[in-house]
Amino acid sequence: SDTFITLSRPETFSFSFLEIMADYSSSLLDGDRSYFSVGELMTSPFMIGQLILNILASYFGVFFFFWLIFVVFGLPEYGCFSSQVLSPILISPFATPILALAWAPIGMLDAMDKGWFGFVRDSDLEGGVFRFLPLGFRIGFVRHFFIGCQLALVAIPIMMLIVIFGIAHESDESDGSDCVLTQWEQVFACVTYIAILPIYVIPVGLLGFAKESNFQRVYRILYDKSFIMKGLYSPIC
Repeated sequence: SDTFITLSRPETFSFSFLEIMADYSSSLLDGDRSYFSVGELMTSPFMIGQLILNILASYFGVFFFFWLIFVVFGLPEYGCFSSQVLSPILISPFATPILALAWAPIGMLDAMDKGWFGFVRDSDLEGGVFRFLPLGFRIGFVRHFFIGCQLALVAIPIMMLIVIFGIAHESDESDGSDCVLTQWEQVFACVTYIAILPIYVIPVGLLGFAKESNFQRVYRILYDKSFIMKGLYSPIC
């Protein structure tokens, strides 16, 4: 096709995003139907569905795992500054964006076919609060790392304060200077903390993918790939 010839010859490269998308799904792109405002994107079915899915998966997906390591094979109590308590608190803000968003581009293409997702013009993301979001990085996992950095700056101190002053109690075996969590306090603290993180990760992460210049990269990588190849390429989008 003309599109294939244009893309396969660097010397004649002339990329028209709407033309390629029209070839991919002519029924979807009718005028500016695939352009969403930020508000429309945040309330789109794909955004809401991904948010609910990731919150539930984050909670129930790790509950059994933490039950095994902290209750079945764990200690009777855990100190507030023990590795068992600190590890989930410190690692989760960085792991959540990378894992939750790694395969999101696959669903984005299908959602766009159905009108459940669209891309946002770069000009709509140039001012206001968007200046403080890591949306400018073209490579997805780089954006996700910086989303994790932002999340860590806020989530880690807040969670430590909640653990120390809201959940933990003094250990009966100490002089009162230490604080501990019971097995189930540790489990519920961890799973609740991890389940809350997608509330920030998913909207910002999908907004980064929806930015038109970033979405062009996603489309070029995944266009015309098999489902298996999309799964392999998606984490590097």
